[in-house]
Amino acid sequence: MLSLCATFSKTKYIVFELAGQGPVDAKETYDIVRNEIRKGGSAILIDWTTDMKDDCDKFITLEWL
Repeated sequence: MLSLCATFSKTKYIVFELAGQGPVDAKETYDIVRNEIRKGGSAILIDWTTDMKDDCDKFITLEWL
């Protein structure tokens, strides 16, 4: 969490992932990022699941050929 807060103190734009976090920690991290980008920033979440698809402004799925 500390590194996430430190990053937002320097920039409004972030690319992040939730790998290695449990469901509770992942949701907490996601909520922190979501609240920060509402202040005028943007974020890209790199994830293999669609758990938060309905909460994203834009959801892009990569299809490997």
